Amino acid sequence: MSSFSRYAVPDLEFRKKIIDMSQENLNFCYQCSGCTGVCPLNMVIKFNPREYIHRSQIGLKPLPMDFEKLWQCTTCAACEDLCPKEVEITEIVAALRSYAIDTGEKVPGSYTQALESFYSYGNPFNLGADARSDWAKELNVPIANKETEVLFFVGCNASYDPRSQSIARALVSIFNKANINFGTMGNKEKDCGNCIYFMGEKELSDHERSQNEAVINEIQPAVIVTTSPHSYNFFSKRYDLPKGTKVYHYVQYLDQLIKEGKIEFTKSLPETNVTFHDPCYLGRHNDVYDEPRRVLEAIPGVKLVEMTNNRRLTNCCGGGGGNSWAETDINERLSIPRVNEALETGASVLATACYFCLTMLEDGVKGVNREQDLKTKDIAELVAEAL
Repeated sequence: MSSFSRYAVPDLEFRKKIIDMSQENLNFCYQCSGCTGVCPLNMVIKFNPREYIHRSQIGLKPLPMDFEKLWQCTTCAACEDLCPKEVEITEIVAALRSYAIDTGEKVPGSYTQALESFYSYGNPFNLGADARSDWAKELNVPIANKETEVLFFVGCNASYDPRSQSIARALVSIFNKANINFGTMGNKEKDCGNCIYFMGEKELSDHERSQNEAVINEIQPAVIVTTSPHSYNFFSKRYDLPKGTKVYHYVQYLDQLIKEGKIEFTKSLPETNVTFHDPCYLGRHNDVYDEPRRVLEAIPGVKLVEMTNNRRLTNCCGGGGGNSWAETDINERLSIPRVNEALETGASVLATACYFCLTMLEDGVKGVNREQDLKTKDIAELVAEAL
């Protein structure tokens, strides 16, 4: 980043805003630089989290070019996992992005397009809200009501993106075979708010969340199961849900169903070495590590082989913080080194449990021209194949 000398007078109002918007996280950092040392983005674009925090602490705004680079942060929380003061650095990133939007600083076009689509349609794909449940038309998926036990929160990608829709269809198949009393919110479902929040549009995030809360409080489900770890993160930490409602990411719920004997595998997959990529919002953000591995190991024919960087040391796929919808130079894609790490295990399948990770890793496999050697699958797809 550029020298501090360019700014003779600190902007204390800017500093106060970032402190307020980041829930005072800015005050807790004591500049040890550990965050920069573990940041996966720093390996490809020389991204320095500490510098953003330090400038903000003393009231020196990032330059426009640095604001633009800020949007490439994936909010993977590798920095937070190491931080000795437990500073929620992703909150500082969200605050700086909010400031950039509010003050007209440079926001890259692909992020602007995604946010404008959220404003207009409630999803990042420029597709109508009335098409949100089209993926389920041929599946006779019920709309949840007060008699529904399990509310299946599908999420934007699994509703609109053709590749991610296969995850939702797989989960519907699993729920049906396990005789689960479930339903979705149909076209009343809105974006969960997690990605919008960390992209800096906190008011829009609050709006989407409150609309979901209103519908959920009408349904009063005993259980909410999410497709996305990002939705799970927001539901479990920021939603005002009916008393007693439990929230699960789907791998946690499938793990429970397997333990209860409600999922019975009838097929064995061809002898398959599978390596698992821990999604950042499932792992580091929420400490869910064992459940996806237990589910994989329960599938007949699957042998789990670990990458060198696994669990809390997982390398980010590059899709968080709005980057799943961004245009990224191939030399700056975090999915490429992650795919190469997966290939080193000798696995024939790279599995994950997040539709953003699935998209990014699939692109990474194509980027290194190894589609014949490594298939990308979601855990839900593998489970459905073995039923």
